[in-house]
Amino acid sequence: MIWTSKGRQAIVHKLNTIRFDTVQFDGLPLSEVIRILNEEARKRDPEKRGINFIINPNAPAAGAGAPVAIDPTTGLQVAAPPTEAVDVGAISIKLNPPLIDVRLGDVLNAVERVAEKPLRFSIEDYAVVVSLKGQEITPLAMRTFNVDPNTFMQGLQGVGGTAFG
Repeated sequence: MIWTSKGRQAIVHKLNTIRFDTVQFDGLPLSEVIRILNEEARKRDPEKRGINFIINPNAPAAGAGAPVAIDPTTGLQVAAPPTEAVDVGAISIKLNPPLIDVRLGDVLNAVERVAEKPLRFSIEDYAVVVSLKGQEITPLAMRTFNVDPNTFMQGLQGVGGTAFG
């Protein structure tokens, strides 16, 4: 079970309860799509408060799992080429054919999938933040093994030649 703050719980609740009859975006920029979703969410929210949306214009930081280029002649790391600046608000969203009878959370998921460049939506305590999707970091995995202590001791004695115990 994961603890979530009350602000995030409220936003997730609104994303699950605010519904749209039909949603269609035909090549609109992301900033316009977010403006439309903000207005519609405010209209359809029972409290008439809506949800805050923030477009993060900053490029994602290179993660620890990002591949590092090595110069074959020197064996040293090569500086990564500068990334091109992307105007996140100008990314084109083409959601066509229209979605019918969907939740606001599903609309955000669809926008994330059809965007011209990869986007990421994250839920903070105060808003839904839209940013460019960075390079995914490979998740770490943990495994456990059941080992018979007697067999383990015999294996150690057989390899090392030293009697344990």
